[in-house]
Amino acid sequence: MKAIIFDMDGLLADSEPLWQRAERTMIEARGAAWDETIMRQGIGMAFPDACAQIVQGYDFDEAPRDFAAELQARVIALFQTELEPMAGAPELMDAALASDYPVGVATSSTAAIAEVVLGKFGWSHRLDTLVTVDDAAVERGKPAPDLFLVAAERLGVPPADCVVLEDSLNGVRAARAAGMPVIAVPNSAFDSAEFDALADVVVPSLTALSLDALRRLHGDSS
Repeated sequence: MKAIIFDMDGLLADSEPLWQRAERTMIEARGAAWDETIMRQGIGMAFPDACAQIVQGYDFDEAPRDFAAELQARVIALFQTELEPMAGAPELMDAALASDYPVGVATSSTAAIAEVVLGKFGWSHRLDTLVTVDDAAVERGKPAPDLFLVAAERLGVPPADCVVLEDSLNGVRAARAAGMPVIAVPNSAFDSAEFDALADVVVPSLTALSLDALRRLHGDSS
């Protein structure tokens, strides 16, 4: 292991309930019934793609970009007042940032959302790189590998030497496609067994991890 790349939503930040609240409010305001299947499919997906999927899935008569703009505003407002870190996230992130390992975040959220989340927890200016879905170098969002490959390039570390931590199936698939070992901390929306065939290691919470544990899981005894 020569670098660590974290996902953000649902892994570092307990953001998924707030995302779902904002989405559900908008969907029901448009006269539609909440569909959990559509919600699950969008977890970890690139924000614009997830919004396009919602508009198409519910057959809304509006441009996906307009839906996305309203959703982003609602989510940011909720994050500013209610967002909390996931259990174990502050301890693991602070340990990683204090180590000699380069540390990055690669998120399917926009830069505006990422800055709110990472700034709230005091991490935004301590990272070695932040790659978001609207980064000019990212052509495709998760489950494509672009976010992780751009992060590895900016960290100056070969993909195979980057350990990724992810909570969604789309995120794990993206890390796999990038050729990176991946530790899954399954989002509560999924059955953890769904990750068994995809991730190198599956753990129930970030509280189960430490830098030493990451080294061992990567087979690094140094």
